[in-house]
Amino acid sequence: MSSTITISRRFCGPPDSGNGGYSSGLLASHLPGACQCTLRKPIPLERELQVETEDGAARLLDGAELVIAAEKAQLDIQARPAVSFREAEAAATASPAFTNHPFPTCFTCGPERKQGDGLRIFPGRLPEEKSGGDSMFAAAWVPDASLAQSGVAVRPEFVWAAMDCPT
Repeated sequence: MSSTITISRRFCGPPDSGNGGYSSGLLASHLPGACQCTLRKPIPLERELQVETEDGAARLLDGAELVIAAEKAQLDIQARPAVSFREAEAAATASPAFTNHPFPTCFTCGPERKQGDGLRIFPGRLPEEKSGGDSMFAAAWVPDASLAQSGVAVRPEFVWAAMDCPT
């Protein structure tokens, strides 16, 4: 089965490439269940890319070039104890994104993005007593209403961006 998607410049990671999490989330929507995506090259912006699905896998193509490969995956998540929203807000005030960001216009974590335009997720290190001695980061995020669709609070591609990118 074949279809197309176009990644808008709004959803960049590096300035001239699609955000990897967002773009992977769009591709993942063509497969049922959990999957993993592998980026093979920078993701072109503002042009039609081909989506091919076959045998439980999907590929995003720019002409004949493979951009992203997606395949079924098993999730094996070890949840850590949650921190409060206030603790995450406090950690975010010291996010390295504010002082030394390689892609300040990144859709997900770019500090130059305006509220409602980017996700503006800025992870910061938690105090040692909250992280059990591990290096653990947290970020506070209140999704903008524009990220919802048809009764879904946050569309999956934006969750992919939030989980994949942060600095």
